Amino acid sequence: MELRNQLKKISGKRMKMEFGIPLQPSTIYRIYHSYNDPNLKKTWKKHRKKQDLRKEKQKLKVWEKIQIDIKDLYDIPYYFRQAMRCRLPRYQFTARDVKSGALFVSYGKAKDLSNASTFCAYLLAHLKKMGIEVKQIGIQTDNDGAFVGNWRPGSHSTFTYVIEQIYKALHLRIPPAAPTCNSDVETVHARIEEELFDIEDVSDAYDLRCKAWSYVIYFNLLRPNSYKNCKTPLKIIAEENGSVDPQLLTLPPIILDDDAHIYFNTINNEDLLKEGHHVPGLPKYLVFVVFGFFEEEMLIKLYSV
Repeated sequence: MELRNQLKKISGKRMKMEFGIPLQPSTIYRIYHSYNDPNLKKTWKKHRKKQDLRKEKQKLKVWEKIQIDIKDLYDIPYYFRQAMRCRLPRYQFTARDVKSGALFVSYGKAKDLSNASTFCAYLLAHLKKMGIEVKQIGIQTDNDGAFVGNWRPGSHSTFTYVIEQIYKALHLRIPPAAPTCNSDVETVHARIEEELFDIEDVSDAYDLRCKAWSYVIYFNLLRPNSYKNCKTPLKIIAEENGSVDPQLLTLPPIILDDDAHIYFNTINNEDLLKEGHHVPGLPKYLVFVVFGFFEEEMLIKLYSV
């Protein structure tokens, strides 16, 4: 039992193989589970780990940690065929707030530092404009070259420069070969694939932006998340911070390759989100959905992006 107490997760079979215990694995299992010590009787199941992780995430504040990742849309067969025919962007740049689950996306033809930096500048400028204290945000990414420039732990990139030098926030890099650390944004990629790209026909980049924007509005304002007690991101943020301007959660997607000026304007400390920044109009087919859930005043605010 002392050996089991030290190693905790080791199985009866491995105890027999590695330490030469002259008993069958099933017998070893019965022995150490006959004790009343609750620490020894823990089941290290995947669902238990998820429950523990969920409790830790609930301790975070809204906008305390945002995960950013890049999805290769050419992995989706239905989208790939349309992309080849209509020359659609290959990559989706995705950001997700860990506490609320709020989603933001944009698209790019290239997976590089320029597009990643532009996306980060676009997102942080929007949050700052909406009154969020961006200095308190930690932007978490993997170690992809589009975020870090190169593999060296102490290296810096234009992406990090936007976060830490311009907006005084923090760039968090997950450990190498640990993709589960970015599980929130990875999970939403699966949802978008199932609920948008596997079922929608896209005719051009403008159509992609419109339909993606519709999905972002649906996801942030209307779609209950079973992992977060069947609450929408809007409801979670409202419970913590009070009333929420819907524009906070309705940032329109852009084609990053066409909007590199956003990054350069950031470096020059210019206002990125002035009136007239070209964004797609809200698709008409979303009107009846929005009207079904929101008051007219909120709808007017949403349309005035």
